[in-house]
Amino acid sequence: MQADTSAFQNFVREMYEGYYDLVISQERRKHGFQPDQQLNIRRLGFKDLVRLQALANDLWKRMDRGRKQKYKELALEALHRRRLRLPPDPFRIPPHIKKSSNKLKKTRSVFVRF
Repeated sequence: MQADTSAFQNFVREMYEGYYDLVISQERRKHGFQPDQQLNIRRLGFKDLVRLQALANDLWKRMDRGRKQKYKELALEALHRRRLRLPPDPFRIPPHIKKSSNKLKKTRSVFVRF
């Protein structure tokens, strides 16, 4: 059950990142910014998050086992790494955690920045 819940969370995270990239690209086109310029938008609004959660829940219920399996394997791998007391896989950490997580900065691992 825990792996199934984490698999759904991985699916929601992937949807969130895709939707956020879409919103950013629309804002850039709307205001005529170049890809390297920063935008003021940092988070999605509450209504967008509620809509995205409902959509993810609906898609998850309709998704077949084969497509769910990718997310379940990712969740089981993360659970296995936690049991072995290994740090999270650096290639699968979401970008918003890489930048400013105090928890990662305080631990002695590969994530300590100088």
